[in-house]
Amino acid sequence: MEGITVRELAAHFKVEPGDVIKKCFEMGLPVTINQTLDKDTIELVAEDLGRTVEFATDEFGIVLTPEKEVDPSRLKPRAPSSR
Repeated sequence: MEGITVRELAAHFKVEPGDVIKKCFEMGLPVTINQTLDKDTIELVAEDLGRTVEFATDEFGIVLTPEKEVDPSRLKPRAPSSR
């Protein structure tokens, strides 16, 4: 399945899920907080919220959200894993 849920999209944009749901309703899309949104809907909601999105996919075609940047000063050395 391709896309992310309304809840995940709201967290990514740092807005309330209700804001994403409201934008979807305004576009005529009745959605719930746990519903998966497709790429086109994500782009439309992002545009309405004044945000931009960039899609990255893995070998299975799953849309991934960007990882948070890590502050190098907070990293600690550790031993290599034994895997």
